[in-house]
Amino acid sequence: MKLLVLTPTRGTSRFLHETVASVEGLQAEKRHVLVCPAAVQGELAGKFPRLEMVTDEGAGPYAALSRGLVAGGDWDAFTWINDDDTLVAEGVDKAWAGLLRNDGADVFYGRVSYMDVNGRNLGPLPVCRHPQRLPALFAAALPALTQQGTLVRRRLAEQLGGFDPRYALAGDFDYWARALKLAAMFCHVPELVARYRLHRGQLSSDLGRLDREIGESSRMHFTAAPFIQRATRIKFRFAHLPDLARRFARAGCWRTSSLYRRAMTTHMETERSHGGT
Repeated sequence: MKLLVLTPTRGTSRFLHETVASVEGLQAEKRHVLVCPAAVQGELAGKFPRLEMVTDEGAGPYAALSRGLVAGGDWDAFTWINDDDTLVAEGVDKAWAGLLRNDGADVFYGRVSYMDVNGRNLGPLPVCRHPQRLPALFAAALPALTQQGTLVRRRLAEQLGGFDPRYALAGDFDYWARALKLAAMFCHVPELVARYRLHRGQLSSDLGRLDREIGESSRMHFTAAPFIQRATRIKFRFAHLPDLARRFARAGCWRTSSLYRRAMTTHMETERSHGGT
C-alpha cells in the first residue's frame, strides 16, 4: 500500500521546508508530489530532489489537486497538505494503520490544531469525533473535519472524480459532502494528525467568502429544515466547549474570526522584528 501526498504550491512559501520534512517523517510508503507552476519546478527540484512535480495550470488550489490526482502513478490512498501546514507523523501513521486494517473504510481523519506563523499552538479545530453525525453536520453547513492529515482511499477518490473548481475556498467541504452522499465510510482517529498555520495573506482568511461557499455547497447536497440546522450547530458547539476553552487558554479568543485576527497581528509583528522579511 502506498500513500500519495499532494502539496499545491506557488513555490514562494517560506514554510515549505517544514511541510516537506513533516511528510518525510511518515512511516508509510509514500509519494510526495508538488503541484506547482512550470517556472519554479527547476528550483524546487533542486531543493527537494526526492519529490515529484506536476504542473499547475494556475486555476486555483483545488484545480491543482485535481491535476495531481490524475497525474498517474502508483498509490492506494491520498491526502493533501498545504505548503504552510505540517503533518504529525505519529497521528497520520496510526490513521494509515487503521486504513490498512479496515478494507471497508474509505476515509480516516483525526484532530488538527491551529498554529501561528512562529509555530505556536493556538488550540484545536472543532472536529467531529463521531463519523455517523457528519451528514447532519454538513447539512447544517458545519465543516466538522479538516483536510490536513485526512486519508482518502483511491476507490473513493476515483468515484468522486476530483474537486469542484467553482469553489476557491470550500472545495474540501464540497469534496467531503459528495463523499457523504455516496455513503462513504468515515473513521475518526483520536490523534493529532496535522497542524494548520494561520498567517497573513492565506486564502482561507477570507471567512466571509468561505462561509458563503460552504453554505452554497451544503444547500446543493443536503436538505435540512432551518430549526434542525440551528439545533445541530448549537449541539456541536456545546460538545466542543472543552476545545474552545483550550483555544481561549492558548490564544485568548473564542471565535475563529478573532483567532485569525490574532494570528495576523502576530505575523505582522514577526515581520517587523525581522526587518520585513
